[in-house]
Amino acid sequence: GNIVIMVDGDHTVKRNFISVHQRAHQRGVCAIVGKSDFAHHEDFVAINTYLNGGGAAKLPLDTKLPGRYFLTRNCSAPKQVLIDVGLFDESFNQWGGEDLDLGVRIEQAGIPIYGEPDALALHHHFRPIELVLDNMSSYGSGSVPILLEKHPQLFRELNLDRLYKNPYADN
Repeated sequence: GNIVIMVDGDHTVKRNFISVHQRAHQRGVCAIVGKSDFAHHEDFVAINTYLNGGGAAKLPLDTKLPGRYFLTRNCSAPKQVLIDVGLFDESFNQWGGEDLDLGVRIEQAGIPIYGEPDALALHHHFRPIELVLDNMSSYGSGSVPILLEKHPQLFRELNLDRLYKNPYADN
């Protein structure tokens, strides 16, 4: 087909998942980020509530999303757009960053990215906080430097300038 839909293997979707993604593409050439909620689990209520309210979920419907919101755990894009922007960068060899990079390249190509909350996927992989912190540490040390080398504007967009002096800022 002409539309590629990506969803992580630890997610479940409803029967209308594909048709919702298809309908979202009727607005023209664009990329779509579906909603990815963590499924209910008694031991993770607080963190799941926090995580489920982030990203595109906090913005009004039909808002053009920045590329950094493009998460491949639930998304879709025209096949030709993915080919034109260069697919995934295989230099990302640790957890995270490859989808954010792809989203930034889609945004830079002038392709609008929209959230579609009706394209819901439930995430069933629960991680203890120690594993979440390990992933974030790996992401920070391995993936963030690659992202910043390719897309220096992400220093500010990822709020790193709240913690560090921005080496990419105009002085």
